[in-house]
Amino acid sequence: MTEADKNAGQDGFRRSVGMDIAFWAKRCGAQPGPGFFVRQLLLRPGFHFVFWHRFARLLRRVPLIGKPLARILIFMLEMAFSSEIAISATIDGGFYVPHPFGIVIGTNCRIGRNVTMLQNVTLGNRSMTEPETPVIEDFAYIGAGAALIGGITIGQGASVGANAVVLRDVPAAQVAVGNPARLLTNASSKNRSDTAQ
Repeated sequence: MTEADKNAGQDGFRRSVGMDIAFWAKRCGAQPGPGFFVRQLLLRPGFHFVFWHRFARLLRRVPLIGKPLARILIFMLEMAFSSEIAISATIDGGFYVPHPFGIVIGTNCRIGRNVTMLQNVTLGNRSMTEPETPVIEDFAYIGAGAALIGGITIGQGASVGANAVVLRDVPAAQVAVGNPARLLTNASSKNRSDTAQ
């Protein structure tokens, strides 16, 4: 690994964690800063869960020992939270997971900026022969127990209701509920994560 690659990984880690801190502070009605970061890391399981997953991805870049140490750390997180994030999943900054239990984020899933995800959410493919996985765009909200399956896109600022089973795209700023999920007509998206300002 070149020095440039290492620096890019560290910059990406710092940027993502900085965005996490800013979004969590906004959700908590607090000011971001070192004190807030330490409190969240020590006292908020969701922040702890996301931070250490990000750290594991950074750790993988360390020659020789990085990959095995990252795998051990990820295994410990899986055991502690009964949740799994595939190492190949891409998660941008501002990932808000207040209750990090029972979550499965499958291989190659992509999650944008300032996404809120509640407990028991599954993002995965439909079958081994259809390996495409969901894309969650910026400022989306995914309710508890939702299952998002296949190569679908949840648009910017869209919301997915609790226990919805989503098999088709959800357009930006729309709300999807039910099993199978349907769009609510004439529903304004009360996006808990606030739309981009």
